[in-house]
Amino acid sequence: MKLREGALIFIGTTVYSGGVYLFTAPNRIAPGGVMGLATALHDWIGVPIGAFTAAVNLPLLLFGGRYLGKRFLYRTLASTLLVTLLLDHLFPLFLPVYRGNLILAAVYGGVMIGAGMGLVFLQDGSTGGMDIVNQLLRRAFPQIPLGKLVLASDLVVIVIAAAVYRDAETALYAAMTVYISSHLLDMVLYGWKDGKLAFIVSPRSQEIAKAIGGKMKRGATLLAGKGSYSGQHRWLLLCACRSREVVRLKKLVCEIDPQAFCVVTQASEVLGEGFEPLPLL
Repeated sequence: MKLREGALIFIGTTVYSGGVYLFTAPNRIAPGGVMGLATALHDWIGVPIGAFTAAVNLPLLLFGGRYLGKRFLYRTLASTLLVTLLLDHLFPLFLPVYRGNLILAAVYGGVMIGAGMGLVFLQDGSTGGMDIVNQLLRRAFPQIPLGKLVLASDLVVIVIAAAVYRDAETALYAAMTVYISSHLLDMVLYGWKDGKLAFIVSPRSQEIAKAIGGKMKRGATLLAGKGSYSGQHRWLLLCACRSREVVRLKKLVCEIDPQAFCVVTQASEVLGEGFEPLPLL
């Protein structure tokens, strides 16, 4: 494991554990997954959160490691042990918990949990528990964002925790935390890879394509098209770019042809030449 990757796993695990210790656990908010079950059992019979998650994670790691590889196994094991150490031993020594407004606890807990999980996932690891199962599902269904898989599995745990607490309001706050954490997780994993896809129709499409390549250093694709009303043959220009480059792209098109027809749509990921490399699934 490289130093940078190890540091990011350490930071991500610490942020994730901090969200649980500071905000969700002391306010009886089960953040889903094995951690949510551990939170409910801790409040119910006093089981240490870190020790319970470690006990559940070990068999899951042995199972998941066979399919996800040694790299994933070692990194998840390191993150799992760090979670146990932080929650059960280190944080209680110096870190005060927050007990107060439940909405604030749900929001800040969700932000820290999601951001921390995202950092660990980026390094091909996980924080353990249902994350291992979700990673296996992600390999089987790569078209589904990981945050959506986490959200689905966490909702089941929320229902179980609500039955333990016998409090529907607690489940609502937990659902808020899970939604925020899954959204943050997707933002960390996919947000920096997002972009825009522009479709441009103009009699001067070839000139616009050359300008995009020369001034923006972006590639473009010319597709043969035909207007359904006019029957005229036109070139349809297709260009992918970063979100921050859209204003420059529109300005460039307007300078060449103010009458151009332009459609700009959101692209959840832009991968390949000039962007991030395609991942090996």
